[in-house]
Amino acid sequence: MVTHVSQSISGRTENIIYLLIWILVFAGTLFSMLNNYGELNWPRIYVEWVRLTPFFIIFFVNTSILAPYLLLKKRLLYYLISVSLLVAIVVLLSPQMRVLIDWLVEHSDGSMFPRKPIKARSDLLGERAIMSFLVIGMNNTIKLLIQRQKEEKQLEEQKKLLLQTELSFLRNQISPHFFMNTLNNIHALIAIDPDKAGRSVIQLSELMRHMLREGTKERSPIKAEFDFLNSYINLMRLRCSKRVQIDVAFNVGEKERFIPSFLFVAIVENAFKYGVDYSKPSFIEISADIVDDSLIFKSRNSKNSQIESAQKTGTGLNNLRKQLDLLYKADYDLSISDEKDQYSLQLKIPLDHD
Repeated sequence: MVTHVSQSISGRTENIIYLLIWILVFAGTLFSMLNNYGELNWPRIYVEWVRLTPFFIIFFVNTSILAPYLLLKKRLLYYLISVSLLVAIVVLLSPQMRVLIDWLVEHSDGSMFPRKPIKARSDLLGERAIMSFLVIGMNNTIKLLIQRQKEEKQLEEQKKLLLQTELSFLRNQISPHFFMNTLNNIHALIAIDPDKAGRSVIQLSELMRHMLREGTKERSPIKAEFDFLNSYINLMRLRCSKRVQIDVAFNVGEKERFIPSFLFVAIVENAFKYGVDYSKPSFIEISADIVDDSLIFKSRNSKNSQIESAQKTGTGLNNLRKQLDLLYKADYDLSISDEKDQYSLQLKIPLDHD
C-alpha cells in the first residue's frame, strides 16, 4: 500500500514537472513577441507553436511509451532503434506542417507579418534532428532521476520491513527460551518448597501477561520494562539459596522514556543461568542508570566453573547482539569482560523521547 502511494505521488510529480516545462516553452513565445514587438502578434505566435508541435509529439511518445516500456526495462537496443525511427518519421514529416503555416499566413492580416512570412528557424532536417534528441535527452534525464528516487524509497521501505521481520523473529526466540527456563526453575522448586513454587506460578502468570501486552510492540515505557525485569529477578530469587548474593539497582524512573521491548532479558537470564554455583558462594549484580541521553545497563556475576564457556556462546547473547545491530547499527556500546572468577557486561544505548 505504501509503495503504491509513493509511486502515484512520484508519477504525479513527474507529470507536473513536464507540464511546467512545456508551459514555459510555449509561454516563451509570448514573452519573446512582447520583447521584440511590444505586442502580441497571435498569427505569428500560432506559427511558432505549430513549429514546436513535432518536438512535443516526440516528447509525448517517448515519455508515455518508449521510456517506460523499453528504456526503464533495460531493453536498450530496442529503445535506441525505436527512438531513431520516431525522430526520423517526425522530422521527415514536419515539413508537411508548412501547409498549416502557409494557411495561417494567408488568412491573417498582412500587417501582422511585416516584410515577408517568417521562415522556420529549423528548416534543416539535421537541426531538427538535433533538437529532437535534445528534447528526448531532457525527458530521459528527468525520468531517470525520478525513477532513481522512487527506487531509493522502495529500498528504504524494504529495509524497514526486513528490520521489523528480523526483530520479530528474535523476540519470538526470546519468549520460548525464557518461558522454558522459568518452567524448569519452578519444576525444581516443587520438590524443595511447594509454597515457593505456588508463588512462582503466580509471578510467572504476571510476567506472561506483560509479555502478551508488550510483545507485539517495538518499544515499551522504560519503567514498565524494568518492572518486568524486577519481577523476573524476584522469580529467579526463589530458586537461589542464601549463598547467592543478588544486588539489583534500577535508577530509571522516567516514564516518558522508551526502550526496545525485552532487550535486557537475555543479559539477566544468562547472569542467573551461568553465574549461580550451588557448591560455593555466588553473586549477581545488576544495575541500570540514565546518564544524559543514554541508558547504561551493567551486569556482573560469579562464574560456574562447570558451564563457564557456555556464557560466551549462549543463544540469548547472540540474539542480543543481532538486535543491537538491527536497532542501533554502530550507535551503541557493548563491552564484555570474561575473567577467571567473574563475568561482567556493560551495555550503553541511546534513549529516545516519545
